[in-house]
Amino acid sequence: MHPLTGSVETTTCRSNWKRLGEGRDQFRLATQSIQSMKATFLLSLCLFPLVTSVVSCREKGPAEKAGESVDKAVEKVKDTVDPKGPLEKAGKKADNALEK
Repeated sequence: MHPLTGSVETTTCRSNWKRLGEGRDQFRLATQSIQSMKATFLLSLCLFPLVTSVVSCREKGPAEKAGESVDKAVEKVKDTVDPKGPLEKAGKKADNALEK
């Protein structure tokens, strides 16, 4: 009620209801935004393994081939210094056969 006139101010009530409705709309928009972000995040998590598997399936470049040959050379030198036993040799032959 208005202190001087004793009447109820309808404009104040209407503006309060209007503000309440706007707040509800803002909350709804914020909720939709969060749901959209969750969906985007989950989609990216699902697509990440697929993309990495496609990218990783490629031919070896010259640097990778050179690195592998250096690794094999180092391994041969290590074998001459500290020879392997018969089981280690058999395991290495099995690994090489499976690689090819």
